[in-house]
This record gives sequence, structure tokens and C-alpha cells, in this order.
Amino acid sequence: MSLVNRPARLLALMSMLFFVCSAGWANDYPAPVDVDRVTVAASTETVNVIGRVVALQSGNVAARTAAAVKQVNVQVGDVVKADQVLLELHNNRQRSMVALMQADIKQWDAKVSSAIARKQLAASDLRRLEQLRGSSAFNQSLYDQRVAESKSADANVAEAKAALNYAKVQLARAQQDLDWTQVQAPYDGVITARHVAAGEWVALGAPVVDLVSTDAIEVEADVPAQYLQYIQNGGEVTASVNGQPLALRLRAVLPAEQALSRTQLARFSLALKPDQRPPLTVNQAVNVAVPIGSADALTVHKDAVVRNGSMSFVYKVLEGVATFTPVQLGASSGERLQVLDGLQEGDVVVTRGNERLQPGQKVQPRPKQ
Repeated sequence: MSLVNRPARLLALMSMLFFVCSAGWANDYPAPVDVDRVTVAASTETVNVIGRVVALQSGNVAARTAAAVKQVNVQVGDVVKADQVLLELHNNRQRSMVALMQADIKQWDAKVSSAIARKQLAASDLRRLEQLRGSSAFNQSLYDQRVAESKSADANVAEAKAALNYAKVQLARAQQDLDWTQVQAPYDGVITARHVAAGEWVALGAPVVDLVSTDAIEVEADVPAQYLQYIQNGGEVTASVNGQPLALRLRAVLPAEQALSRTQLARFSLALKPDQRPPLTVNQAVNVAVPIGSADALTVHKDAVVRNGSMSFVYKVLEGVATFTPVQLGASSGERLQVLDGLQEGDVVVTRGNERLQPGQKVQPRPKQ
């Protein structure tokens, strides 16, 4: 054996011996590690979505009868209450029709009374003839005539009553047409446009003003479809308008997904009464905090997760031994990650010292500081 190669061979032999001894020492002596338990925790992680205020009631208020405008009582920007008179139309024609129908009713009322009197007279004559039946004074042809007259009187009464009822219906229509010459607000709101002025002629159904409700409002937002599973109908979410907090409650989600953005339109009702919330205007931007995890989720500390490419795993401690455990993770919430698969509540996992562990290696949890 060459004396020159002897030191190199001796060094290699000593290195191999050290590696074998150190490996055996590592298996014999537990590695000190920090551990943590897998727990169920409330997820507070959210993503901001820009929504907008929408009015449930808005549109134009139309004239329900044709006439010339007499007076407009509101201006753009006025706040109005339901049933408030917005403008008045000239009502001479409508008032005349009401008076005409009232006179018609009086006329037919008199005709009904006259027909009833003739009916009573015919009935009285018929009863007198019936009392003579069987005697020599009874006249059959006269009796038949009185029967026909009685039936005719009955028909005249029915006809007069029908005409009276028809006149009453016509009066109600004329009165309604007169009432409609005062255009009223159908709900509380703000006047956003005025389409007529005094002296103009408005046709039936023509718009006179635009009205937007200030109380019947909601918030709509395009929410990523993947997060809708974390909001139930009626569930509350937090939001803000110009830095002021606003509580919302999910009312409905439209069953249509946008192909490009992968979002669905969600409608949120306001959880607070009008006097308890900040001032809101239609189309105003609203920051909606959409949760990106379930309210109660199984979580693991983020320091316990070791990533190798697309795979994530942890070392679960079982009877003092580090067990290699692949996991499937979800959204993050602070220092914890949602666990979708691989762990159960109460499992103990290594959070520090796991970067040097080997599967099956003994570990010794350090006391928590």
C-alpha cells in the first residue's frame, strides 16, 4: 500500500464512521421541537369588493289623466313624502263630468222610485181581481191584463235600478279622474328631474317628474363565485362608506355567473334603520368585506406547514415520533391556515425544528414559553 494514499483513505474512513454514528445518535436522541395543536377557529380573512348603492324604487311619476298643467309644486332636489301633491292639473272638465254624473244619479233615483210605485199599484190591482175569482164579477181577460202589467212593472223597476247602478259607476270614474288631476308621490323620495311646467298639456301616461326613493335602497356587488359559499342568505357582512361602517345582510344572489370575471351579482339589504346608518346616495361606492373562509374552520399554524413544490405537508407527532402527513390547505386567517384535508382537530404538529426532521424521527416537544 502506498504511503501517499494512506492519509486520504484514513480520512474517508473516519468521515463515514462519523456519519454512521451521528445518524444513530439522531435516532437515539429525540430532536427538540416546538409544537401546536390543530384547532377550530373563526375565520376573519376577507377580501374587499366594490359595490354600489341601488334604489329599490325609482322612475318617473306619470300623469293618470290628460289635462293642462295648472301648477307644479316641487323642484329638482326636493324631498317629498308619499301622497304629497307634486303638481296640479286644470280640472274644469273633470269637475263638470262629476256634476253631470251626480245629476244623472238623481234622475235615475227618481225613476226607480216611480217604477216601484207603479209596481205596487199593479200588484194591488192584481190582488183585488184575485179576490173576485170564482164570482160572477171575475173577468179573466182583465185579470190576464193585470198580470202582464205587474210583470212589466217588475221589469221596469229592475231596469231603473240597473241604470242607477251604472250611473253610480260612471260617477266613481269621473270622481277618480278628478282626483287624478292632483299628481301625488307614490312613495318617499327625492325629485331628480322635472319634465313639465305650468301651462303645458300632458297626455295620459306622460312622465311629469322623476322620483328616487331614499329609504328603499340596497347594495349590490359582483362577488367572486368561489367565496359565495361562505355567505348564507340572511348572513351579515361588514362594509364601509367613506370610512363609516355599514352593516349589510345578504338577501339574494342572482343565478348567473360572469364568464370573464367569474363573479355573481349579490344583493345586500341594509341591517340598520335609516336613522342609524350614514347618509347614502344612489350609485355611491360601498366597500364590502366578503369572507373568504367559513366562519368556523379547522386551522393549523402556518409555521407547521412545509412546502415542496406543489405539495404541502406537516410533521404530526404520534407517540413521540414525527409522522410525515400531506395536507390540503385553504384560505389563510392571520397566522393560521384553513385545513381542508389531512388533519383532525386536536392533532399535534411541529411548528419549529421541522425543517431538519426526517419521517419517523423521534422528537421532544419543548415547553411553551
